Amino acid sequence: MPVLINGFAGSRELFPELKEWEIIEPYDEKAVLKRIEAGGDLLAGWSTGAHIILKYIDKAVQKFDRVILFAPFASFCEHTPERVVKLMIRGLRKDRDKVLADFLDKCSAPRILPDTYTETLAGSLEYLIRSRAESVGRYPSVKVVSGRGDKVVPISGVREAAESIGAEFIEMDCGHFFGGSVIEGYAR
Repeated sequence: MPVLINGFAGSRELFPELKEWEIIEPYDEKAVLKRIEAGGDLLAGWSTGAHIILKYIDKAVQKFDRVILFAPFASFCEHTPERVVKLMIRGLRKDRDKVLADFLDKCSAPRILPDTYTETLAGSLEYLIRSRAESVGRYPSVKVVSGRGDKVVPISGVREAAESIGAEFIEMDCGHFFGGSVIEGYAR
């Protein structure tokens, strides 16, 4: 069964086409790492999920036959200033649904709000402030996909992530969000 490590504010409902996929939320890095260590055929990650896989790319490539990263980044705050992330955290605690809807709009994703608790989401943003992927090695079998219209992680940041691991870099005409049919297409 293919595995997708989801992004911040993501939910299974964003990917109705991926019925046969195991979808893991990215809110517990240790749980994600445990799933990576279990291995399998295909591991994909979107945004925060792709970032976590990038942090553990050596293990991911050892444990999975194929790895695809959609809109990964080495450090989120290289592309979104820390003060903006902190404003999002404060905003979540005041008007969770508005902050999530605004973020999903910026991603060009459907406005399907996750059921995730506010403090879990806030903790995920705090994690993104401090987390950094220090990837080393060459992994030409890994595919890294970026949207040309991405307003969350610019194409240059995704390209930099791909170059840091010697991965194949692919550009698409889309935003930050990649629908299930796109992900499924790369899985074939």
